[in-house]
Amino acid sequence: MRTWKTHNDSTIECICYGRSNVFLVSRNDHHILIDTGTSPSYATIRKTLNAIFASGGKAEALILTHAHFDHSANASKIKAAFPLRLVAHRDDLSHFINGTNPEIRGSRPFTRFITDTFQKPLSGMMRYSPVEIDVVVDDRYDLDAFGINGYIIHTPGHTPGSVSVIVDDEIAIVGDAMFGVKKNSVFPPFALDVKTMVQSWKVLLDTSCSTFLPSHGSENSRELLERECQRYADLPEL
Repeated sequence: MRTWKTHNDSTIECICYGRSNVFLVSRNDHHILIDTGTSPSYATIRKTLNAIFASGGKAEALILTHAHFDHSANASKIKAAFPLRLVAHRDDLSHFINGTNPEIRGSRPFTRFITDTFQKPLSGMMRYSPVEIDVVVDDRYDLDAFGINGYIIHTPGHTPGSVSVIVDDEIAIVGDAMFGVKKNSVFPPFALDVKTMVQSWKVLLDTSCSTFLPSHGSENSRELLERECQRYADLPEL
């Protein structure tokens, strides 16, 4: 299990690693969950949350970085089993409520061909159980009420309602705003609006964060993100 610690003693653990990373942010006995992965991740998430509650800890929130199925598939089951408030952005809200996958659009010519050709069958395969969102976010949302020194910011591009979680102005959990799969690249293979996504990178750089944790792959450094921002500053439309 990979763990990061901030100077303010917040801990971030990647409790599920594989198809989609699931993160647990902790400070003292307060915890928040970020994303849920797909169905195979549920057993690990349930075990983690059961251990928190059994030890007297508080897990009060599940933040969904966006409404794609590989991030939200277990949200309904988690909400039914645990007293967590679900937090997500307004611009993806209808997808959570209906259990539908937001449009997937390739960000490269090859992945764009795949999504243009197979969008309809892909959308049908990627449905999940509908879930009601308790806290609807529009822009910045502070996490003090959940005992965490951090906040949510809107980082659209991958989907309209994509968000990132900033912990202690030091570490950002960024969903699919970037990937960590390829060395020396943060560019995701899919993004609904690439130019908006690159603008979101700049928003993330406006924070003081030095480490960026994506939902796919491993961490990205601030230096790499700065280089990628410059590289894709004038990216043409596909």
